[in-house]
Amino acid sequence: MTCARFRDVFATRGPNWASLMQNALDGSGFSPYQGRTTKRGNRMKRIITTSLMLILSSASANAADIFGGSLKDTPLDVSTSRTWTGPWIGIAGGAIFSNNVLNYDANQTDGESSYHAGFEVDGSGAKGVFGEAQLGYDWQVSSRLLVGLFGGLNISNDEFEASIQSGGYSAKLTMEQEWGGVLGPRVGFVNGNSLFYAAGGWAFGELSKVRATLSNGQQSVGGDVFPDQETDLSGWFGEVGLEHKFDNSMSLKVAGRYTDYGANTLAQGGYQGEGYSASERLELEPSDLKAMIGLVYRP
Repeated sequence: MTCARFRDVFATRGPNWASLMQNALDGSGFSPYQGRTTKRGNRMKRIITTSLMLILSSASANAADIFGGSLKDTPLDVSTSRTWTGPWIGIAGGAIFSNNVLNYDANQTDGESSYHAGFEVDGSGAKGVFGEAQLGYDWQVSSRLLVGLFGGLNISNDEFEASIQSGGYSAKLTMEQEWGGVLGPRVGFVNGNSLFYAAGGWAFGELSKVRATLSNGQQSVGGDVFPDQETDLSGWFGEVGLEHKFDNSMSLKVAGRYTDYGANTLAQGGYQGEGYSASERLELEPSDLKAMIGLVYRP
């Protein structure tokens, strides 16, 4: 190319780069000389066109990686961004309905004959209210499955009284359960901000102010069978409930719980001598059903 040709080219403001790019895309050549297509221009056209296609393809792939697919196919997530995993504390309260089975068994033998007496009082119940503090930790192991562990301590005004009459005599038994607790695992089904769960495990508590008296209707005979005492309780519980989140921290819970403490010996005694023996036992099998509503806080 001669010096005159350089002067002709750059005498103006320079090549029209917008026109050159358009020429490269529509195949009309890539040359600063209007109306002239060269082999070098064709080769440069293919290189630039291919490069632009690669750049656009790479940008599209990166956008798909970032947004997890097409933006058109991406649903709008309006639920909470946090899972159910983590510690929680809660308070609950409600009504308690107790059922108690009272068993008495006596045996006597004199070497030639034997004697057995006993009775059972079923369905002796009581009603009351209770309040409970709870603490737990949950793991959401998948989008639908949750496992956890929790415990609770409660206080109540549950009082029990049973009277038995026979042959002009009456026996009266009174007691209270002022506190109790539970400890065990739970498993749940997660549906967005709602959790359906079932739980079970160890139940414990204490019967207090256990008192029994025997009377013939006019005066006490033998006085108290046993005075005020305390009896430890240990059994099992089962619970089902529903919990719903208001936000990431607070949720409302409703649940029902059944508790069975098994057989507990309130009093027993016996006597054995030459050719004679006697024994007796008084047992109580307490159980209750609790209906509760509560609040749960997740920090």
